[in-house]
Order: sequence, then C-alpha cells, then structure tokens
Amino acid sequence: MPASTPGMEEVTPVWLDAANCTGDSQHSVPAGKSTTTWRWQSTLSGTVKAAAGHLHDGGRSLALSNASTGQHMCTSEAGYGTDPAYRATSSR
Repeated sequence: MPASTPGMEEVTPVWLDAANCTGDSQHSVPAGKSTTTWRWQSTLSGTVKAAAGHLHDGGRSLALSNASTGQHMCTSEAGYGTDPAYRATSSR
C-alpha cells in the first residue's frame, strides 16, 4: 500500500523481548506461582499504535503499562483450550 494512501501514518516498529533484546531470550521460571517484570526505557517519542504479546505454556497474562505516568495500556490474558481450532486431538 503506498505511503501516500489517505489515512496512512508512518510508524516505527519496536521489538521488545524478555531480555530486552540484549542477548539470550531464555528465561528460567521458578517452581510454583511467580511474577516476572521487565522494564524498558524508550528512547523514542510518539504514541503506541498497537501491541501484542506471547506466552509459553503455563503463562497467565502479559500487561503493558507506562511506568512514567502509571497508565495501564492493556492486559493480554492466556486462554487454554478455549478455541477448538487449537485443541490437541488424539490420532488413535
């Protein structure tokens, strides 16, 4: 789609990672219930247009907030077995 299309806005994609893109993305999860938090200080100005998260098995939710203002932006809740398209089926 041409950038000149009416309504189009220029965006800068930002990839955030468990290790803040500083190396290995692996994260050891302690046994039992736990909370893990990462902080990233942006060097960019502007408005967040979209955000998406990714959890592995056992993850419950991801939250995005602005630590400077305290603004909660979104929470993404994991759903296990809620969509038949993603349920495992037996081949027996």
